[in-house]
Amino acid sequence: MDQAQDQWVSLLDDSVVEALIRSGAMEAGARRQATDAPPAGSATVPPKAGPPGEALRAWEEVLQKEPGNRAALLGKAAELSRLNRMAEALAAAEAAAAQGGDDAALLEILVALCARGGDDEKLQTYSELLLELRPHSERALAGLASTAMTAGAWETAARYWERLVERAKDCYEGWFNLGACHMAVGQTAAALKAFSEAVRLRPATAEAQAHLGYLLTQTGERAAARQCYAAASKITPGLPLLLWSAAMEAEQQGDTQTADGLYERLLARMPEIEEAWFRMGVIRLEDGDFEGAQEAFEQALRLRPEWTDARMNLGLALWKLGQAEQAAKLFERVLAQEPESADVVRALAALAMERRDFGRALELQNRLGELGEPIWGLSYNLGLLHQSNGEAETAARYYRKALREKPDFAEALVSLNQTLEGLKQEARAETERIAR
Repeated sequence: MDQAQDQWVSLLDDSVVEALIRSGAMEAGARRQATDAPPAGSATVPPKAGPPGEALRAWEEVLQKEPGNRAALLGKAAELSRLNRMAEALAAAEAAAAQGGDDAALLEILVALCARGGDDEKLQTYSELLLELRPHSERALAGLASTAMTAGAWETAARYWERLVERAKDCYEGWFNLGACHMAVGQTAAALKAFSEAVRLRPATAEAQAHLGYLLTQTGERAAARQCYAAASKITPGLPLLLWSAAMEAEQQGDTQTADGLYERLLARMPEIEEAWFRMGVIRLEDGDFEGAQEAFEQALRLRPEWTDARMNLGLALWKLGQAEQAAKLFERVLAQEPESADVVRALAALAMERRDFGRALELQNRLGELGEPIWGLSYNLGLLHQSNGEAETAARYYRKALREKPDFAEALVSLNQTLEGLKQEARAETERIAR
């Protein structure tokens, strides 16, 4: 499970967005009142708070008379934001920005709206412009960091979060997101520090406690990790990261039944976690639940189509279910993706022997030799191939070679004796035939 995925928290919640826009509208109205004698009906003071639809209509009435009224445009953006009509809210704020005024204040509003509306392209553009005007703007740094995280540029995002927490040392969101970035690139020590700060700032936050517990587990501090997990469980029972960590712990202890149940609970809440489907498939494959393993690996591949490990294991499950043809197709696809994989070559060779395709099996055994397969194993398998193909003398030669390479190779000794006994019987039968 990629612990950083979807874990970052926003500095821009709904109340902040609306407060920004409303303050912009009021500021614009006050500035105009001081500089102009507004015409009748102008929005020098925003309408009184009321239902979003009613307030929106009031702003629109003003804009019918004064299409370029900056205060009314920002007020309209606020009400559209309350109605969750984010694209329209952003358009209204951009129209207000086109009227001129305090560029930095307007950019703060635009960044907030883009963040809430999920417009990453504009969020990056406006955040960059805001950072040029206000080099230490927390909102600009958070905007650039969040777009980098969405793009998977974790190290870039971490640099922005680091700049943010240098100035805002008590910013929970900054520390939490910085920890998520460090986790994504495997920087455990740095992530541990960041989540420790997040827990210090908000000890009653289950997500921060769970992430800290996960990292403490990775560093072997299991007692401290259990304390974090217990705290998180009291706050939010069934938190996905808690279920993941408990499932991994159960796996490590060999309790596959409990682990399987925990993965099922996790996937019922978050069915898009491909790693959980994969781990469930591995457990079921090892426990002999081949149909369950098939389902799990198919789900993992649905989420990550080019995942060769999942495809290889799905092939093994299908093979166990008697679907050799389907398994062979999957193995061949894995081989095309990973031509140096001895595991898939070995599986294909075994399948070829099972199907009595001795030519293909011999080709694959030779390929294993090229890949560095132990010589004694290769010699033994070649002996089996030739024996299955009725070439007993050649088989015996390979069995002897395997025994020279590994004198205690019991299987090779048994196979050699069986082959030699068969050759003796053939010789006696041929002697009797000639005598007659």
